Amino acid sequence: MLRFFLKILVLVMVMLGLKITLWARLQRQNPKRFDESGYKLDSMLKPVRHRINTVFVGSSRTMHSINPAVFDSVTQYQTRSFNHGLSALFAPNTFAECEKLLKMDGLTLKTIFLELSFPPGKAHEDPFSRTNPLHEIGFKTGHFVREEDYSAERIRRGNDLYDSFLNQFFTLRSSVFMSVLPLIRTEQDNFIMDSTGYRYFRPNAFGDRKPAGFTAATPPDTTALPVRLTERDRFYLNQLMQLIRQCDARKVSLYVYLPNRPMAEEKQILPNVYAALPDRYRIAVPYRREYTAPFPDDCSDDQQHLNQKSATLYSLQFAQAYLQKRATADAR
Repeated sequence: MLRFFLKILVLVMVMLGLKITLWARLQRQNPKRFDESGYKLDSMLKPVRHRINTVFVGSSRTMHSINPAVFDSVTQYQTRSFNHGLSALFAPNTFAECEKLLKMDGLTLKTIFLELSFPPGKAHEDPFSRTNPLHEIGFKTGHFVREEDYSAERIRRGNDLYDSFLNQFFTLRSSVFMSVLPLIRTEQDNFIMDSTGYRYFRPNAFGDRKPAGFTAATPPDTTALPVRLTERDRFYLNQLMQLIRQCDARKVSLYVYLPNRPMAEEKQILPNVYAALPDRYRIAVPYRREYTAPFPDDCSDDQQHLNQKSATLYSLQFAQAYLQKRATADAR
């Protein structure tokens, strides 16, 4: 029996070693696609870091929503900003990206805008695509064990949480697929990323997609939100406050904002965390139907992210909200 378990252990170690090797090769050969964080920090931000004083950190929702050129023009270039939104980047990995920015030599950082987020219950990404493959599952576990629900539904969610993580952690499927993808895919990316880190889709990238039927007159999502700060919310809040203290110690202002398209898990967590933060760390963009989920068809190309037109409006109002926030703080 011992020999059998030793063979299983050796097999697992070989598989993990192969996965690590494949991901290291992918990130070295094509960092733009497989090490998005490293690419944007090392190849895009570092060469201009002496000119940047403001960075946006978040998921692809931020990457497609904030146009630094528009934002900086509204602030009359008091800000010189960079969009460090990354695909499928959620807390606590967003916190880790902020810490990288705080430690970057030569970056004249004054302000970080952080998108509040929470990772999906079911893991959809290979954890080895991140710097720390155990960071996200550790965060979700700390949150999950503090839930006050002891129903069968909680058991189901717990099973989904760990089953999906273990499946992504141990299987080679995604890393092998990513390795052969460049050999079978010849078309160009369906998006454009400019030098400020802002990303938008190419014209007609989703030309065959059927409209969802949402218009400016469609009521926004009005799902009822929790109103009581729970123990699991406090766990998230404490993690966030640790980052805020790091920023304060380096005299970097950190402002937190809610995503414009929250997922199901986020609707249950983020509003309470946001409301519990001291007001000086919160920033809110005034409501406009053009960038409120579900997005009107003429405001989103893929029904998931803002298009250039709505991102311009969102960036403009975000900058106005920031200027108002600063004016209010200066008046005190």
